[in-house]
Amino acid sequence: MILKRKLNLLLFLFSIQFAQAQCWNLVWEDDFNGSSLDASNWSDQTGAGGWGNNELQYYTNLSTNLSVSGGTLQITAQEESYMGSDYTSSRIRSINKSDWTYGKMEARIKLPEGQGIWPAFWMMPTDSEYGGWPASGEVDIMEFLGHQTATSYGTVHYGYVGDHQYMGTSYSLPTGIFPGSFHDFTIEWEAAAIRWYVDGNLYYTITPSNLGVYPWVFDKDFHFILNLAVGGDWPGNPDPSTIFPQTMEVDYVRVYQLLTDIKIEGDDYVQPNDASVIYSVPSIFSTTYTWNVPFGASITSGQGTNAIVVNWGSTSGNITCNLVNGCGSEISTFAVEVNPNFFENPAFENDFINWNTGANNGAVANFSITTTNPQEGTNAAEVSVITAGSNVWDVQLQRSGFSLEGGETYSLSFWAKAATNGLQFPVAFVKNQSPWTWYGGTTVTMTTTWTEYTLNFTPSVSDDVLFNIDLGGNTADFYFDNFVFGKTSALPIELANFSVKNIEEEKSLLNWSTYSENKNDFFEILKGNQSGEWKSIGKVSGQGNSQQLTTYQFIDQAPFNGFNYYQLRQVDLDGTYSLSTIRSTFFDKNKILSIFPNPTSNSIFLKNHGGGRVSIFNVNGQMVFQNNFEKNEVTEISIPSLTKGIYFLKVRHKDEVKVFRFLKE
Repeated sequence: MILKRKLNLLLFLFSIQFAQAQCWNLVWEDDFNGSSLDASNWSDQTGAGGWGNNELQYYTNLSTNLSVSGGTLQITAQEESYMGSDYTSSRIRSINKSDWTYGKMEARIKLPEGQGIWPAFWMMPTDSEYGGWPASGEVDIMEFLGHQTATSYGTVHYGYVGDHQYMGTSYSLPTGIFPGSFHDFTIEWEAAAIRWYVDGNLYYTITPSNLGVYPWVFDKDFHFILNLAVGGDWPGNPDPSTIFPQTMEVDYVRVYQLLTDIKIEGDDYVQPNDASVIYSVPSIFSTTYTWNVPFGASITSGQGTNAIVVNWGSTSGNITCNLVNGCGSEISTFAVEVNPNFFENPAFENDFINWNTGANNGAVANFSITTTNPQEGTNAAEVSVITAGSNVWDVQLQRSGFSLEGGETYSLSFWAKAATNGLQFPVAFVKNQSPWTWYGGTTVTMTTTWTEYTLNFTPSVSDDVLFNIDLGGNTADFYFDNFVFGKTSALPIELANFSVKNIEEEKSLLNWSTYSENKNDFFEILKGNQSGEWKSIGKVSGQGNSQQLTTYQFIDQAPFNGFNYYQLRQVDLDGTYSLSTIRSTFFDKNKILSIFPNPTSNSIFLKNHGGGRVSIFNVNGQMVFQNNFEKNEVTEISIPSLTKGIYFLKVRHKDEVKVFRFLKE
């Protein structure tokens, strides 16, 4: 009897522990109780073109295809001629409005039916940090083929660009069919597993081991997509038996999370002394919230609620929120760095977003994005001054929103070229209202090849400023790319050779050296992306009080697709810190072909997926190397005899020709 009681007690304790481990908290929902789609939760996608599956519909946001009434969302497919398509329907997504890493995702849906009818409730990565589709993953919570009325599907897609893999299975109702009544479609997504349910019935589970040699990429933010396709490679096209219209009706979409997965949302890089920065966690029923902020910052409102307003000082650190409810307690932590005025969209990859353009007082100029020979990435800005102005500032490429601190040293670097050698123009940081006080600037002399220009300055007072490039003095074509701006805050140690380069297709190598160190504790490596968001990605221990030349390195194992910006945060034993200058590198993970490292010394490697021919040319257009390369391998090209300088590597791969620029050091 005593043994039985102990066993029962152990089973009881285990059941409590398991229940707490699976204690889901409702953190977000859309019950579609209004009269229109909630724009704070969803955005629509419109257009035709097959959507990668040879689908037949044109997605619209017309009320005949997309409507909210009676407590449900209705996505309706119509048979009608519209913009060159024979069918219309709708597709909505929650990208940058409701994005999640881990949770229980659920929708209650009434499905349509018919040959060629293809509704889906699925998730895609918000930022493709592992590369283009399918490398960053896809999670299909529910897909349904309208001619298989009792069966739904759950699937994941993964692999590499050009190497599509997928795993999934189907669920069949024990009785009846899906059309005509609502059913619940759910996944439980955790760090090491995704589980699929229909009406609460578990029917499929995958874990990292199921993917074999392929990486488990389901550890980043994903967003929802709801759509109703017509036709396509999988369901086939409608036939005479298909009845239109057909409607996918959604009662609700909900997200539940474990306390351990709840994240603080807000700016992780802020301006010094910013007095109105909001941080939040989801509002959860019967939960208490206790917030803490770093020394020098203060909570001006919201303590005890799920959202606070913080008045920042000049010290970086962690914001924490202790959440307590019936599921237990958990402290969520969010690292925040004081912002050195990082440029958003520094390389025009998002056209002219965050940039101002203008021509005044009789000046005429065209501002456009060019994809021809950018300095790095895929885009560069082109400014064609057709008619010069009376003043150099009559044609401007401009940015606003900078707050300079008096006594701090700032550095700007950018790449530029012009159609003619020797043209000059000023760049300047000026007060954003009259009188137009000049806080830092220089005159740039142009060349016809991409050249990096640098400006360093120290304002004497704090002020809000504009950054102006004044091009009104010349009639010519100018090109700009890859701006980097921030505090230099020179380290209390002297850095030598701080550099970043791509060492493989998927890695970046950071190198730096010190001549002397003064009570140095560690270096923290900060990484920024195209949107200006910075995060800590690792630490390297310092050497304390060393008077010798010391060399350090750090490898970023997972660079972003696109621009990656790196900065060192040197922390002393007493907790004080300073920031280094910013370095950048670029990855195009969608390329079939790639080269690395760049810059290089004695060898350069070509990664390819098929045979071809490679040639290397110097800046004068003379061919200095040529050879064939084999299929499906990494080819080493030995170049010790080449002198230092810039070269162009031309690859002919099948019917494709690509040219890469590299530096021989």
